[in-house]
This record gives sequence, structure tokens and C-alpha cells, in this order.
Amino acid sequence: MKLSKQLKVRPVIANNHHIWLNLAQSYEAELSPYTSKLPDLNGLFQLDSDINNQNDGYLLYQGMTPIGFSIVTKTNASNFDIREFYVCPYARNRNIGKWFAHTLFDMYSGNWHVKQIDGYDKATLFWQSVIREYTGNNYSQHKLSDAYWGRVIEQRFENPSHDADSHSLDQSQKDRRLSIPRWSPHDLPRR
Repeated sequence: MKLSKQLKVRPVIANNHHIWLNLAQSYEAELSPYTSKLPDLNGLFQLDSDINNQNDGYLLYQGMTPIGFSIVTKTNASNFDIREFYVCPYARNRNIGKWFAHTLFDMYSGNWHVKQIDGYDKATLFWQSVIREYTGNNYSQHKLSDAYWGRVIEQRFENPSHDADSHSLDQSQKDRRLSIPRWSPHDLPRR
């Protein structure tokens, strides 16, 4: 069966925001060796990104089960950044992450920037492979210093071939997305 029949990408909106929060904790834990972050006293990691006017969140589903998420940052009308990207370990090495990334790239026309923390070689190899296949090896890669992340590896490419409005949410989805309050780990119920 084709991946496109098994997998669905849905925007993060108010009624599924909690799913993103749950998956984001796994993402933060996985990155903690590279970010040197520890959970707070309740065992929760502070999140680095939020879903808002500048950051579009997406959930990846296999059937009815959420298995990943991404945050796409719009730095302006034609520049996009994969701010965060996560696929559950069980779903890796099955081309699911590649399918998810390519689907996100298809949704936005413009210039793309994808960064990985320097030293997180597994992520860099993944993104090099994904972008090489998507662009036919037409991308550039740089090491640079990021004000928030420190040393990063960044791939850049242009995606001019898709309708720039194809990623637009309808107005009810935008309203629900924009009504999501800012989150902190202390907002979760304590057990």
C-alpha cells in the first residue's frame, strides 16, 4: 500500500493541540543530549517553539494514530524553515519521515532552510538524503552560528514549482489555530 494512503498530515488546531504537546515531550527528550536540557520538577521539558501566526504546526497520522509532528516557520511570505520535525522511533526507517518532509515542502512554495544542531549526525544525514532526493541534489549546505541553537548545519533550497497558496488553511481552521493559548509545562495537570 502506498504511504499516501496510510499517512495523513493535519494542521495543529485547538482540538488536537494536546496531541502536539504530548509528542513534543518525546521530541525534547530525544534532543536533550544535544540541547543539554533537563525536564522540570514535574518531569516536563520546556518547549522551544509554539504554534502561532508565524509557526504552522502539523501532525502526522498513520491511520488514527499520531506518529509525528513538524513546525514550519514562515520568516516572510516566501521563506520557510523546518523549525521542528519529529517522527516516533517505531515509524522510522520506513520512508515515513521522508514522505512527511516532502509533503511539507510541497505545501509551501519558496526558499527553504532546514537546520540541525551540529553533532546530531543522524538528523543531518536524514535531511541531506531527504533534500537531495526532493531537489535532485540542487541545494546548498552551510555551518553557521544560530543565536538560539549555537552551531548548526543548514541546508537551503528553493521550491518554486508549487502553488504558494496550496498550504492555506480555511478561515475556521485559522481561527481555531490562532485561539491556541501559549503553553508551559506547568499547564498540564499534575498526578
